[in-house]
Amino acid sequence: MEAGQADLYLRRSGYPNPSEQETITWRSTRANDEDEAILLPSNAFTEGQEWYVLVRCVDAEWTLFSGDLFVRDLGALGFEDSNGNESFDSTETVLPDVTGDLTVGPEGLLFFRTEVPDGSPAWFLSSTDPDSKIHVRKGVAPLENAFDLRKNGQLLVVPTYLQASSGGSAYFVTVDGVPGETLSLTSAISSYVPADFESTTSLSSSSGGYTTIQFQVPPNQIAWEVQLVPSEGDPNLSLRRDQVPSEWENNAVSEATGTVVDSVTLSPSFNGGFGLSDGTFYVTVYSDGPYTAELISGEAAVDPILFEGSAVNSLPDKAGWHYYLLDDLESQVGVGWELLLTDHVLPEEIPSRTFELKIQEGEGFMAVRRGAMASSRASERKTLDSNPGALYRSSGDEFVTLLPRSGLGGLPPGDYFLLSLVRVSCPLILRTRIRNSCPIFRRV
Repeated sequence: MEAGQADLYLRRSGYPNPSEQETITWRSTRANDEDEAILLPSNAFTEGQEWYVLVRCVDAEWTLFSGDLFVRDLGALGFEDSNGNESFDSTETVLPDVTGDLTVGPEGLLFFRTEVPDGSPAWFLSSTDPDSKIHVRKGVAPLENAFDLRKNGQLLVVPTYLQASSGGSAYFVTVDGVPGETLSLTSAISSYVPADFESTTSLSSSSGGYTTIQFQVPPNQIAWEVQLVPSEGDPNLSLRRDQVPSEWENNAVSEATGTVVDSVTLSPSFNGGFGLSDGTFYVTVYSDGPYTAELISGEAAVDPILFEGSAVNSLPDKAGWHYYLLDDLESQVGVGWELLLTDHVLPEEIPSRTFELKIQEGEGFMAVRRGAMASSRASERKTLDSNPGALYRSSGDEFVTLLPRSGLGGLPPGDYFLLSLVRVSCPLILRTRIRNSCPIFRRV
């Protein structure tokens, strides 16, 4: 619009009439002297069709434009190709593409196209306006109602959706905004830094974003724990094997709020599912705002527990797994065993919480029996409110019954780990007691 105010209408195979709603397929009717714009997705029209445009105005000056979208081509994501093989290596320097201030047009969107080099572990996008929505789509330009990925302010694109453009995949990005507003987009390869399995990494960001750490897990680990201890802000973490994770694509995630410690704990899987093993793992720390934190990696801490007694939670500010070790073998012969959770205080806004119990032998997994069913995973879930509750009983088919490999007798030699999961920080006491005249094993 050069002067005055006008409305824009669009219809296929007929004249649009603003007084007859059924004749209007597309419209743009902004107030005052704002520019008008209509965007049609690629599946809304085909070559050879006839379309009619109506501009309704009073004492206005305007110019009508029609055609394909104006898409800024950012080229391939930049990096210093020090070895000249056109494939990114984590030791090479990333060269971010920063567009500088761009004015949002009447369509309310800025459009971009880019390509992803071979070897790119992830792709980071960020807008100078934290409230603007970033849309990503493969092959065609995304719109507000047609996109593959979308997030406000910043976005991390990871495999398997992310693929090298050498395979034929070009990516399109739109950033929404108020017409006339100026925005800048940052687009860059998101790499990672290696860290030792037993290590503490200090992290800090003045603007949020994503930071990825690579870990090599050695063989024969019983449990691996990654903790994120914030001193400022509210960062979160996600974990994934072999590929960079995001908040959406991962094998495990922790998003505790405030100063609560985020943590993810992995133990070996004996039923073919995802679990701890030696190999390469990636941890991504992400936040929408500034933060300072420490990322702590290593073997999970284990507290001793008596076969008959109680243990007070020593980690009340942690959300995640708490490990206990039971190595008293003599007391376990010929009696039942009960585990109870008491004195747990949950936040008022969370009336109930699921606690999970697993029992694992130091040398391998025991069998589990539920009625006539058997599996190789010992796990019991219980939803508790502010009242005490039993997490585990060794009697009755409604609870888990452990079976030794021989099928009868006492526990085979070995240390036993009791794992209880508290998904929110709270004080609690885990109590154990004998259930007399209740054999823990039976012949099968």
